[in-house]
Amino acid sequence: MSGKHTIGFIGYGNMGDAIGQSILKSGYSVYVNESNEERQDWIASERPDIKLVTIDHLLEQCVIIFLAIKPQQFSKLSESIQNRFKAHQCVVSMMAGVTIDTCSESIGHEIVARIMPNTAAALNQGVTGIFFPSTISLNHQTALTEICELFGITVVVKNEDDIHSITALSGSGPAFFYRMVQSFIDFAKEQNLDEDVAKKLVIQTLIGAGSMLTKVDNPRQLIDQVTSPNGTTFAGLQAMNS
Repeated sequence: MSGKHTIGFIGYGNMGDAIGQSILKSGYSVYVNESNEERQDWIASERPDIKLVTIDHLLEQCVIIFLAIKPQQFSKLSESIQNRFKAHQCVVSMMAGVTIDTCSESIGHEIVARIMPNTAAALNQGVTGIFFPSTISLNHQTALTEICELFGITVVVKNEDDIHSITALSGSGPAFFYRMVQSFIDFAKEQNLDEDVAKKLVIQTLIGAGSMLTKVDNPRQLIDQVTSPNGTTFAGLQAMNS
């Protein structure tokens, strides 16, 4: 599997778009089958480089096919794509909570990998957990890993259950950091600090802290550096502990 392949997406929500944009920038062709008419109109208007196609056309043209749909949509979709994949095609499930065995049995295809990306993929700053079952060839593993590395770093896990932990840590994780940032900004506004100033301060503090974290083995080292005995940071950490 060498060279640039046509990548397919069945479903194209926010996460699919984050990945799709990074893939497009790297010279791949991206085909999308999207059932939602409003989303189709958005893609046609905002993503002119993406080819909106029928499911038949996508299955005919694409080598790697992402299932970028919600888990609750899978049962209906599987009926329309069952036993229609070719031996050289790799299906990539992005569905949280749906095991590879369930996915594979439902679509009648053994070459199914599972990933859990996050939305920072849109900025090539994502992190993607990948699980390959024994049915995935080394060529397919290499091709999919290279694609996922286009939108950030990858972590290949040996146990499928580890994908659940990755879903919580990095899949849902950004929302938890965003919530913390919003709380900081809300606090600043309560203290009569200008909202734009507060936003600038908080976001850069988060970015700087993230960069610092890449330089140490343990976050506790950085906590100790910032925290003076009985100082304001110490008092704030005590409040967080309680």
